Amino acid sequence: SGSMESVDPTSQINRARQLVNLAGPQPERVEATANELSAAQAAVAQWVGTDADRSLRTARLLEQTLDLHEHAGDGDCPVCGQGRVDAAWRNDAQQQVAELQRAASVAAAAQRRLKDAQASVAELIRLPDVFVSGAVSWPVDVNQLRVSWLALSQVDELVEDEVGPALITRAAAVHAAAAAVAGAADAWIRDHEDAWRPVAEPLTAWLVGARAAVASKPQVAALKEAEKWLSSLGDELRAERFIPIESHAV
Repeated sequence: SGSMESVDPTSQINRARQLVNLAGPQPERVEATANELSAAQAAVAQWVGTDADRSLRTARLLEQTLDLHEHAGDGDCPVCGQGRVDAAWRNDAQQQVAELQRAASVAAAAQRRLKDAQASVAELIRLPDVFVSGAVSWPVDVNQLRVSWLALSQVDELVEDEVGPALITRAAAVHAAAAAVAGAADAWIRDHEDAWRPVAEPLTAWLVGARAAVASKPQVAALKEAEKWLSSLGDELRAERFIPIESHAV
């Protein structure tokens, strides 16, 4: 919210500057990410149910069983409950995995492309830290921006073919809300700078003088020491000058 009660003005100015610099996802990047996601989904769909897809699924199942055998040792087959999972089976299974992966290389490439596209989406929709850290008093209203960004961060929970279009529309809402908040925060900063300027200018001048005074302290101390030394030297010289007079008087 925009509440200002019992809030440190300095922290509010810093938060306002955060909002000025808080830009939403760039539309060009959003569109490119959505297009790549759709293309990757289509590439994977092309291989679903094919021999390559079945080979890939079988290879993954064998890899999981190999991993289990590595950690648990010899035993009954965890898939069918029959047969023995041992060193001989392991050698044969490793050869099968290699052959199946070669047969499924195109399908595997499509799966990797989809995984990379999904990672790009996850990076794009991540909720900013400023909205994750809990209740914060902002100098301007950020409710619409927070709601829009929260909706964007949940876009990957939709049905697969709805993610791309929703990414574009929700990111556009965030971009517009972020621009509005940035404008309001910038105006808030300028208003408060105008209010502080009559105090800030003489205070700045005083600080310059104060810094100079602090910097000159060692010189003042040295001058005082020199003054004491000169005074002492003067006393000694006067005393030496009166010695002949005192000797004649005696």
